[in-house]
Amino acid sequence: LSLEENQMTQLEEGPHLEMEAYQLALFTCPDYVNSDGFRLMFLRAMQFDIPMTAERIVQYWSRKVALFGPDRAFRRLTVQDLLEDQDDRSVLEQVAIYALPQLDHAGRGII
Repeated sequence: LSLEENQMTQLEEGPHLEMEAYQLALFTCPDYVNSDGFRLMFLRAMQFDIPMTAERIVQYWSRKVALFGPDRAFRRLTVQDLLEDQDDRSVLEQVAIYALPQLDHAGRGII
């Protein structure tokens, strides 16, 4: 399962400032970026519209770099990673959604 090469080529040749993050992702973690699972996730979200999927993938990497910086955007992040950084920790502490320590009557977590 792969995106059509001409679709990705068209995207790369277009006037997209976001392409820099995508290109960096291709260089840093090519196995992940080109994996069927990663691409299928976006294909499903975009109802298998290949041009829209390609655009969405580029936007994903651009936003991930903007949020986490180029040093952390291309690796698997955990909550622990975010807690180690003071700026990220303060953002997490301001989130209005919390998991309560007790479970409901069916044994499910309560948010």
